[in-house]
Parts: sequence; C-alpha cells; structure tokens
Amino acid sequence: METDKFVDTLIPLAQFAGLADLEARWRYEVMMAHPGSNQAQIVETRLDELQKQRMRFNEYGGQLEAYWNVFPQRPGKDYTSAHN
Repeated sequence: METDKFVDTLIPLAQFAGLADLEARWRYEVMMAHPGSNQAQIVETRLDELQKQRMRFNEYGGQLEAYWNVFPQRPGKDYTSAHN
C-alpha cells in the first residue's frame, strides 16, 4: 500500500478504533521509513501526544533515540546540549 494512503486511511482507522498500540507502531514505522519528511514531522507530533497520553515514556524515548539516529540533523532536537 502506498504510504500516503496508509497514513490517510489506516492510521486514522486505528486511532478512531482505539487501537493505540497499533497506531503507535504504525506512526513510528512511517517516521522511520521517511525520516526528515513533512509526513514524518506530522506523524511525530501525533506519536508524541499518543505516547504521553499512554504514559509509555520508555517506549517513546527509545523510538525518539532511534529516529534521531537515522535523522541526526533534525533541528531543535540536540539532546546533548540540553543536558549541559
């Protein structure tokens, strides 16, 4: 299935059906498949909300770390300077 159709159809279906685990996994997979794209930024925003709502902070932290490893030049996400 084409990524745009997947994002526009199946992910919202999982969201509205209350399938939070599936929605989170699919959103993360889209981010990793297209790092740095506008689509990844949009998906990341909802993933952030979803993972915080679910209180899955360890899972989300791992997802962000993996994403930053494949897209290290992401603006505003310099986590090394935040700890200084």
